[in-house]
Amino acid sequence: MSFIVMRSSGMGIAELTRYVEIVNQGESTTPERLQITRNQRQRIIEQIHDLERALTATEYKIAVYGGAADDDAHATLGKVVEAGITLLDTADVYGEPRDGTTGPAGTNEEMLAPFLAKRRDDVQLATKFGIIGLRTLSDGLTERTDGRPEYAHEACDASLRRLGVDSIISTICIGRIPMFPLRTRSGPWPS
Repeated sequence: MSFIVMRSSGMGIAELTRYVEIVNQGESTTPERLQITRNQRQRIIEQIHDLERALTATEYKIAVYGGAADDDAHATLGKVVEAGITLLDTADVYGEPRDGTTGPAGTNEEMLAPFLAKRRDDVQLATKFGIIGLRTLSDGLTERTDGRPEYAHEACDASLRRLGVDSIISTICIGRIPMFPLRTRSGPWPS
């Protein structure tokens, strides 16, 4: 039997040492090994919750308050990735819009680009589209979302450019989706 403990597994040195000792003693130590593993699982869950709260607070600050220094955000993201969280989820609407612009801000994706340039192989990347702000459609109605297939392609291309990457693992339409069938694709979004 082989047993690998990752550095960020939450198992302390004393527990790790004890675990290795009792593994060598055979099946009679299964209950104690199970308890050590349950303790480890609980610590990992607590670490995940702490990291989720820290990431949520950081995203809220970036998205709502603006003014967060990119270096601070990159440092936080670096710690999150080092802790083992590798899925970064963003959206074209996150971030503070630039003066005089309408529609999705895209500034959060722009903020992520330098981080991704250094750590792209360490993360999986997902983004969202669909919330566009207010605009007047040809029928005179104002709409805050756009889920049309044509807009999905435009939004994905714009996100890829802002993020400085050539692929994302997922894009999700947030908001109203019209009664058009969206094609399902796998693989990088073509430009």
